[in-house]
Amino acid sequence: MKHKTFAFSMMMVWLVAQAQSLPGEADVAVQRQKMLDAMAATANVTAPGPAPARSGTGPNFDAIDKLSAPVNAQAKPVDFMNLARSGAAQQRALAQPNRKVSDLMIFVSMSMPDQMLTNYAIQAKRFGAVLLMRGFVDNKLSRTREVLSRLNKAGVEFEISPEPFKYFKITKVPTIVLAAADAVSVLENGCARPDTFISIAGDITLLDALDKFSLLSKSVLAKDAKARIVLDRQTGTKG
Repeated sequence: MKHKTFAFSMMMVWLVAQAQSLPGEADVAVQRQKMLDAMAATANVTAPGPAPARSGTGPNFDAIDKLSAPVNAQAKPVDFMNLARSGAAQQRALAQPNRKVSDLMIFVSMSMPDQMLTNYAIQAKRFGAVLLMRGFVDNKLSRTREVLSRLNKAGVEFEISPEPFKYFKITKVPTIVLAAADAVSVLENGCARPDTFISIAGDITLLDALDKFSLLSKSVLAKDAKARIVLDRQTGTKG
């Protein structure tokens, strides 16, 4: 058991070393303001009226609108888990008889290699995960659409918002997070309680990440990680 623990610890250290560091909160504030400015200048984002119907696949830019709302109208920190679902995905979740235990998220950046992003999109589709980005590509909505259309051949959901990065203390990319779907406890610094999520940073596949999550403890999240692996094996997916 000691050998396994040591090996796992060394793997965690190596993975963190492979991850890319992200800018601090000052940079996040600047990026967020640029996002708001870009949205104000983009007619199809700020136009009034109901949003067009979505197919439930592909990049989700609807979540961006939430950032342009007045501060007192924005979602509270306890609602950030909803950023990991599009409106269509949320309806599907509510319609399911068995409420899901957790949300599986991959925090990424366009500074990552294209092939890595493409691979994560494929894996996210396979395991029902969501990819999250902090901001627009080159601070432009049009450029972001263009890049995601090219890299997201799997048609997986992308969310764009800096808030979940703070909520789950994301400082490096890629980082994979498995969080309790009903996590509502938030610390004074605006971050999620450590016991409501587990994460790992570095270039690691979703399957390997889930395997490591399942070995961490006997928590509900660990059990859910194992259940996701079992379900994946039952579907016959390889890799």
